[in-house]
Amino acid sequence: MLGWTGIGRYTARLLDELAALDAPHRYTVLLRRDAAASWEPPGPNFEACVAECAPYGAAEQLALTRIIERARPDLVHFTHFNVPLRYRGAFVVTVHDLTMLAFKNVGGTTVAKRLGSEAKYRALRSVLTSTVRRARGVLTPSRHTAREVSEQLGRPLEDITVTYEAAELLGERTKPVRGLDDGRPFLLAVGNFYPNKNLDVAVAAMERLAGDRRGLRLALVGAPGHFRDALARRVADGPARGDVVFPGRVSDEQLAWLYDRAALFVFPSLSEGFGLPGLEAMARGLPVVASRASCLSEIYGGAAAYFDPTDPDDLARAGSALLDDPG
Repeated sequence: MLGWTGIGRYTARLLDELAALDAPHRYTVLLRRDAAASWEPPGPNFEACVAECAPYGAAEQLALTRIIERARPDLVHFTHFNVPLRYRGAFVVTVHDLTMLAFKNVGGTTVAKRLGSEAKYRALRSVLTSTVRRARGVLTPSRHTAREVSEQLGRPLEDITVTYEAAELLGERTKPVRGLDDGRPFLLAVGNFYPNKNLDVAVAAMERLAGDRRGLRLALVGAPGHFRDALARRVADGPARGDVVFPGRVSDEQLAWLYDRAALFVFPSLSEGFGLPGLEAMARGLPVVASRASCLSEIYGGAAAYFDPTDPDDLARAGSALLDDPG
């Protein structure tokens, strides 16, 4: 997963810091073949090992155990919960959130796809439960997630270590995003489009704001997929059409430009493990309006404005208050 957003960034920065802090130990990093060919080890005590196993697939459950056992590690750090059920060596695991237990995020346009998604959800839930119970230690990025792991999966709190994350500075190079570079103000949301992200509420709030603030838009940034396409269809049929735009996946340079140019960062999510995009926005000087849900108030403290995530009117009111108060 090293090339992924989210978990990939977490893992890459973890390796960089381990290289800076920990010279005595030797690290073997499992990578898929394409990633191993281009990966640059962060230190002389790091080496790549090819593990051609797609995440969440059968090969991960069957072949990955043998690959790890051949490496003979003293300890494995799985940076996500998808640990092979057959692996019996010592390991610790990072559990970023328990969103999948509250939101199935099952989608598809056919019965077969929905049934396949449901089956995959049930399998992953079983893997998560087994992983948390077998791990020597569990890492979470917030106290909120630590409490959820303890309460829902039965792992004692004293076995769980909270390791807060930090915003990665994106640098000074920026690149405009076409369609948003015309000088009109826009609100920004960044991430995926799963139901737990609660973007329907952001769209509904935009419908209320658009009547009072002509020219204002909402930019929903993230990769295409079933849930994004479904939301785009609803937008096209509703009163916010033309006021909500979908720029798609963006580069780091484009993301920096968006943070620098947006009027507000909107985070309506119902379930998060940490909420890193809000900190990235703050690091660029962008005000954040966030839902009063899950870990977000723990992470942002008094540095964000909050709203009821079930109430689009409350989001519109909080957004208007910030837009009217540049200070």
